[in-house]
Parts: sequence; C-alpha cells; structure tokens
Amino acid sequence: MYTPVNIKPLFAIAALLSGLLASPASATEGSIKVHNPWIPEAPPVTKVHAAYMSLENSSNHEITLSGFSSSTFKKIEIHQIKSNQGMMKMMPLKELKIPANSRIEFRPGGFHFMLTGSNQPLRAEDKIDLTLIDSTGSKTTFLVPVKNSQDLSGVAHSKHHH
Repeated sequence: MYTPVNIKPLFAIAALLSGLLASPASATEGSIKVHNPWIPEAPPVTKVHAAYMSLENSSNHEITLSGFSSSTFKKIEIHQIKSNQGMMKMMPLKELKIPANSRIEFRPGGFHFMLTGSNQPLRAEDKIDLTLIDSTGSKTTFLVPVKNSQDLSGVAHSKHHH
C-alpha cells in the first residue's frame, strides 16, 4: 500500500545547504499537500493516461495551479468532466484555483490530470514524477504510483457516487 510522503522538507534542506534559500515571494511553497496519487495501468500502446489524487491547500490564501511537468510525459493538462443536459463533456482548464484551507478531489468522472506523450509504457508498480507549479512559481514535486486493476477495485468502486 502506498503511503503519501511529503518530500518538501528534503527539498528545503537541499536548498538551504546549497545556499538557494527561497525568497519571501515564494512563501507559498509547500502549501499544496498531495494525498493518494495514482495512475491506472493501461495497455502499453495507450497514448493518453490520467492521474488522480487529492490536492489540499493548507494555507490561508487561495492557490492557483498554472503549470505541470513530468520527466515521463511531454504534456500535462487539468481536465474536468461535467454533465450538461445529460451529456458528459470533458473540458481542459488553463489553471485551477484551490481555495484557502480546502481540498479538491481528482477522480474518475471529475477532475483529473491528462497525461500525454509518454516516453515509456506504464506498468503497475512504476512511479511517475509529477510537478505542480503555482502562479507564484512555487513547485510541489511528488511520485505517482501506477496501479493495476486489482489494486484499483476498491478505489474505483468507492469513487463512483450516483
């Protein structure tokens, strides 16, 4: 079972040791906490993947996510699926505002990260790096495990509410 680890303290120590202490303008760094990230395993020929997780803004101010990167994928976008007059529609978002002291769930049928241009097939147990960049330039980097369908049976079922 994957336990989320906040790797931000390690980056802070590395920055301090190398003399690259963050300026006051990036005081929001570390305000995004990532919980239970996962990517469903797909056949090796799959060109588009999705990543799901819970993003928590533990600060007292709104945070706007405006950029994303990964060493595995060429392009990452936030998409939202909405129902409009009985039709499901997927819409890309240029940015995502996370209100102060709140959490946004990324799950099937709702918000998700659309991952395209993979430089490798994804297999269960792989861990993919993902970096979230907010509008101040602060970065949150973490690993997202790829899970097979057996690992997801309880997760996928618990996420669908009709």
